[in-house]
Amino acid sequence: MREVIDNILTPYFTEGRYIGNDFADTKIATDFDLLQFYALLLLGVYILHTIFSFISRYLLNRTGQDILFSLRVQVYDHLQHLGLRFYNDRSTGELMSRVTADVESLQNTITDTLERVLVNIATILIFGGILFGLSFELALITLLPLPLYSVLIIFYNRTVRPYYTMARERIADISALLQDNLSGIRVIKCFAREDHELSRFTQKCKAFLTISITIIKTRVAFFPVARLVISMGPLLILLFGGRQIISGELTIGTLFAFQSFLWRFYGPVESLTRINDTIVRAAASARRIFEILDTQPEIKDTPNAQTYGRLNGRVEFQNVTFAYEHGPPVLHDVSLNVQPGQLIGLVGPSGAGKTTIINLICRFYDPDSGTVCVDGHDLKNMQRASLRSQIGMVLQEPFLFNGTVRENIAYGKLNATEADIINAAMMANAHDFVCGFPDTYDTHIGERGVRLSGGEKQRISIARAHPQRPAHPHPGRSHILC
Repeated sequence: MREVIDNILTPYFTEGRYIGNDFADTKIATDFDLLQFYALLLLGVYILHTIFSFISRYLLNRTGQDILFSLRVQVYDHLQHLGLRFYNDRSTGELMSRVTADVESLQNTITDTLERVLVNIATILIFGGILFGLSFELALITLLPLPLYSVLIIFYNRTVRPYYTMARERIADISALLQDNLSGIRVIKCFAREDHELSRFTQKCKAFLTISITIIKTRVAFFPVARLVISMGPLLILLFGGRQIISGELTIGTLFAFQSFLWRFYGPVESLTRINDTIVRAAASARRIFEILDTQPEIKDTPNAQTYGRLNGRVEFQNVTFAYEHGPPVLHDVSLNVQPGQLIGLVGPSGAGKTTIINLICRFYDPDSGTVCVDGHDLKNMQRASLRSQIGMVLQEPFLFNGTVRENIAYGKLNATEADIINAAMMANAHDFVCGFPDTYDTHIGERGVRLSGGEKQRISIARAHPQRPAHPHPGRSHILC
């Protein structure tokens, strides 16, 4: 008998035979060793899961950030190459919304949904295979609700997609109004229009709220109906499976196991539906982004555009006609010839075309007919960078960047030396008042030069026009004032 017992218990112990109390003690020790082994194995699994989870999430988020960086830079670069006509029809706040909020919406979709999509698809395939392995007929019945479910998703996407687009547009309207009001806060306070602007801002927010509520109603109506359709699957399985049990074609255990795995199959299907909603929302942002990227620059260099050295400054207009979009001609068959070193002034009422002439010389626009030449070279055959690097412009309403006096003057020549900057300031009669600032040329002037007076901004703008100029204007350069 003892030999029989030993033969039965041998697999559980490290040695085959034990005498007296050694038998129980050895069994406890062996079980404890086995418990420690499984505990360490489980700990190893947890550690590996943590490591792989960290790696996968890091890679996904890093990929999302790389895409965000690349897309945002690409959109910004494309915006800089678009013509002024593009900006005439769009507000700054709207474009800022596209570069920031819309791009970030895409990034969040990539990082938050990609992993979930892959996991859910893998789960559907695994448990779908298990269901077909348990019962091929019941597995086919499980798929019956899916066509109707797909139709519902398609209908939902077509219904909610325009609302998501409208929501992004309302957000852009809010950003545009906010940017406009913060830039013009002095005008608002001067005319005591705080309540008026609050009313306008509230209306924009209410427009966004209305669209958001419409989206919520659509979602609230869709998801319960979708869940109802999915719930038809277990009901059909119970009906047909019960019938097979009664007829003896199926065991209760198989049906119970099938029902257990069935929800593991439908759960990821529902999760993909909610992910689909996130993707549709992101698609609205994607359309707004790619609308910019698909816009072709109106003014661009031709394949044979040439780079020229220092220009003398002879400007010619030959029978130039130009009209802004959807407007009458501003210039009609205009011809002029400005010789190097000649100083001229353009005089005329508002809308006569003075600024338009400057815009054409800088090639912000191309004439509808006729030719604009510098030193006998058609501007269309000259590289824009080569042309504009030799043009200094002082606007009637000067724009200064949020930075120091030094940075704004050196903007005309990024590698300008200290002597270049001071010389340009002296030419513009700005050196004396700049030296009166606490930090002189390192004084921060605020957004749009808010800390400067109107005259000071004009002087800084004149100095910026060309910090590399000599003390006297170059004799071979023409100057047009308007």
